[in-house]
Amino acid sequence: GAFGGVVNITTKKSFENNYGLKIKRGSFDTKYLLGNINLALTNNLNMNYFGQLNTAAPEIEFYQDERYSEKSINNSIKSYKQNHHFNLNYFTSIGQYNTKFIGYFFDYKKIGWHNKYNNYILASSYRGSIFGARDFEIAANYLIGDNSVDREQSSQQVHNSSYDSRRLNLRLAKAFAFAQTDFQFLSEYYHDELYNTSSIISGDITKTIYESSIYENRLALAGVITFRDTVATNRKVSWNTSIGLRYDILASGRKDFTNSFGLQLDVNSGNWQIQPYGHYGKNIKYPTLIQNAFIRDMNDIFRDDTTTTRLEPEFNNTGEIGMNLKYQPLRAIYKSIDIVLAIFHNTFYNKLLTRPFDDQISSAQQGRNVTKGVEFSIRMNQLWQYLSFSAYIINMNISDPFLYPYKPDKNYSLQMDISALSGFYFHSAYFYEGKSTAWFYNQDNELQTEEIIPFFDIDMSAGYRFRINRLLLNIQISGYNILDNSGYKYYSLKKRFLQASLSVKY
Repeated sequence: GAFGGVVNITTKKSFENNYGLKIKRGSFDTKYLLGNINLALTNNLNMNYFGQLNTAAPEIEFYQDERYSEKSINNSIKSYKQNHHFNLNYFTSIGQYNTKFIGYFFDYKKIGWHNKYNNYILASSYRGSIFGARDFEIAANYLIGDNSVDREQSSQQVHNSSYDSRRLNLRLAKAFAFAQTDFQFLSEYYHDELYNTSSIISGDITKTIYESSIYENRLALAGVITFRDTVATNRKVSWNTSIGLRYDILASGRKDFTNSFGLQLDVNSGNWQIQPYGHYGKNIKYPTLIQNAFIRDMNDIFRDDTTTTRLEPEFNNTGEIGMNLKYQPLRAIYKSIDIVLAIFHNTFYNKLLTRPFDDQISSAQQGRNVTKGVEFSIRMNQLWQYLSFSAYIINMNISDPFLYPYKPDKNYSLQMDISALSGFYFHSAYFYEGKSTAWFYNQDNELQTEEIIPFFDIDMSAGYRFRINRLLLNIQISGYNILDNSGYKYYSLKKRFLQASLSVKY
């Protein structure tokens, strides 16, 4: 539903050498170590690296015999994550070359369950001119995935599912302008292949009960046309329209056509900037082969054939009308007031159910969910230079909460931000969440739902930034859901979370 189609942004990398290190420690035994390095190797060549290590004992599931009674902490839950991102940029007079390497590693253990994800991505792109023609983009991404899930069937028997995946994405894009009209054209090729096995491990004996090798190819063609102009009788009023079209062709013979339309006005009247807008978009999301295989493993462990039932694509029709307003007085004790009002209507088909706090996917993909809502926010910026206040309201009518899990039907918040010249800063938010729906599997592996009742709570964070020679230090203490008011006991989601952090930049 993005206005004018999806925006792809590549930032200009800094050519100043700098280094950063950050450590965080918080509730649920969370520990973070984050680091980044930026090096200007030459006037045109820049290298940067970002890495993160994260461990936690999230306590998000409890012992089976306590499922419907008071809970005790389950210390057997362990989560380990690593992210490594290496980036190389080379700038010339006609364009930018970029190469990335990304590694993501995830290890999650609980009673009777062990996930291990090892994913690597190599990406390369060029943006610039080709044979004198400007605004080209050529990109290639290649992913290697080595993922596995172990489930204990008994004290002597483990069921193992392994997913060895390869994904290739090639993209060619061209943008050009003619008079008041901008054109963007895109072609993409996707190749996704997966080798999937299921085995029963009993002691030193491994019995393979299923193996398959499947692949999927997809070609996409897309274009966005944007027309902009100014009203002849009033040069303070301009308008911008867009039409986006996309056509996907799958190797299976499936073909999907999606589109988007948008209109935005820009009005400058005295100290006011007014932007009414409206847009409609139809989006499509294709489940990966890993998601297909994982759900089938959950439904049918002991398979005797290689017939694959593919998940249906997820569709989302989104319409929105709204207005952005900004008031900037010439002389006042505050800098500006920002107001946003939006009315939206979303319709989901074939939504794949996932949880926001782990990598578990429901073995159900079903139905149609319609969400209607109103969103409003107002913010006063830099009152007496260092104070800001904001209020936020969203009210939604969700037709089937099971298909939009963990999403409150109402959300209200009042926020205050302080940023003093001395380096001290403070943020506080009082918020109210309406009811939402959770899902989980019971001890008989049956899908269950539970209502999370409405509650209010408070988030706060305070910190201090200061320099020691060329070092910039930041100390921060944060608290989320401080009152622990949700009453939701089954997961740590929406529970009290405290955290302290220290970062150093050079």
